Amino acid sequence: NKPDPADIAKILNIDGWNTMEIQAVGEKIDISLNGTKVTSMKSQRSVKGKLGIQLHSNENTRIKFRNIEITEL
Repeated sequence: NKPDPADIAKILNIDGWNTMEIQAVGEKIDISLNGTKVTSMKSQRSVKGKLGIQLHSNENTRIKFRNIEITEL
């Protein structure tokens, strides 16, 4: 379930850093952007395996990361 691009535009900091929180518990994944929950979904892909931080296929996107924290729940 993808978030509405118009909603994202209202909370996205275009000119600076953004804060993203991803909480994955079992199959349930909740994602918040700058303190606002933007999506909640279930996926069996999240149960085990590699951690993928960001992927945009077929897009010319530049992404930087800082202050990454991983906490076991």
